[in-house]
Amino acid sequence: MKVFRITKKAYAKDLGGEGGLFASGRWHWKGNRVVYVSENISLAAWERFVHMTDLRNLPSDLVVVTIIIPDDIEIIEVPGYILVSGWNVSEPYNFYKKETMEFGTAFLKENHHLVLKVPSAVVKYEYNYLLNPNHPDIERCTIERIEPFTFNGRIGD
Repeated sequence: MKVFRITKKAYAKDLGGEGGLFASGRWHWKGNRVVYVSENISLAAWERFVHMTDLRNLPSDLVVVTIIIPDDIEIIEVPGYILVSGWNVSEPYNFYKKETMEFGTAFLKENHHLVLKVPSAVVKYEYNYLLNPNHPDIERCTIERIEPFTFNGRIGD
């Protein structure tokens, strides 16, 4: 399976998930290594875009990274009961819901699987994946391609 991530060029070859050590995300608590990827490039772009605070200064060093996950690796999905009302809201100081953060963190800490499929909070009916860099199968994932990525010039005008 191919998955995609848009990141700064300096982190393009990194599947170590160090960013998760410094900040929480919708699916993990700060202090846990994790790599967020998307099922397609357009979703990866939206996921990156919603976290930008100043559209006048779009990063010029972004790349899209294509990652291959071997087909024989089991992908687990988030059970419906975790998606409580409001799991996908974006409110100041209440951006993430503890149910999703606790589930994703448990997934990472238990270390039974490499991949967790999660619904996107940005684009309904599309999916992101959490890669667990602590799982031994992370070594079987390969970076197929790294290419420059820019947002269309109309964004930020």
